[in-house]
Amino acid sequence: MAATRPWWRPRKSGGWAIVLSVAVTSVFVVGVSLIPMPAPYVFIELNAELVRYRVARQALAGITVTDATYVGEIDCPGTVAADGRLSGLLAPAAGTAVDYRWTPKGVAITVSNPGEGLASFTFPDGAACNFTGATVTIAQHGATARGLHLPIAGRAQAGSENSVATASTAPQGTIHAGKVTVFGRTLMGHELYPVTGATYPVPAGSRLASGVDFLSADAEEGGAAWYGSARPGERGLLVSATTDTTRLLLYRPGLDDQTETFSFGLLTRIFNDPGLGLLTLFLGTFFLLAGAVTAWMSQWSTAR
Repeated sequence: MAATRPWWRPRKSGGWAIVLSVAVTSVFVVGVSLIPMPAPYVFIELNAELVRYRVARQALAGITVTDATYVGEIDCPGTVAADGRLSGLLAPAAGTAVDYRWTPKGVAITVSNPGEGLASFTFPDGAACNFTGATVTIAQHGATARGLHLPIAGRAQAGSENSVATASTAPQGTIHAGKVTVFGRTLMGHELYPVTGATYPVPAGSRLASGVDFLSADAEEGGAAWYGSARPGERGLLVSATTDTTRLLLYRPGLDDQTETFSFGLLTRIFNDPGLGLLTLFLGTFFLLAGAVTAWMSQWSTAR
């Protein structure tokens, strides 16, 4: 009758080490996936003819215009120049939708709000007025448009899908070029770190959005806010903005309601986060040592 192997004496195959390695790895991956991870830092660069956003921080939304024309209603008797031109600070109200549309002749700024509160306007002498109605459009023409600083401070989208040809030669809101670069945040300390291969091109003619509907009151549907600015360029608005989010939606030209999602996955975090990288290295070293010890103990048990 063959002798029974004691429970404490390991097999030559070291099978228990393999089982332990798989168990520890599984626990590590599941544990990391359950830990609330800080949203990555996303840097957006675009050349687009159209940018739209919903004002989340009114203090950052002010736009200084010079000798601009406007279409809308303003409650400001005796202050507006006789030729209807405005110079001063346009301040959209919180929650309003702001559109920036580039044309070869200048930039059109449209503020809209179906509810109450549209925008205020402050002149250089300190006089303040209010725009009334549902919408107002202010146009900055020619050379004065080149120095415009157009803030972005809220959920946003840029571009417009050009899936159907038109006879018009006017700008259609096209994204001419762009890219999205993702930086991770460490689990401990929330410090930024580069992510390998996390720069994504934005196709020309597409639309990039923070969520399904940037005007929605629902945070999940509206997406995360963008913060940055746009300035007029030779072919469109040069957009530079950042956001803290786990996803961006890309609407490609020619497709109806189909999106691509830029996302930041679990495995990318594990292999790029410096803190988790050290832990991964520790586990790898542990498994190597465990295998070596198992092999040695197997030889020792055979010798006995």
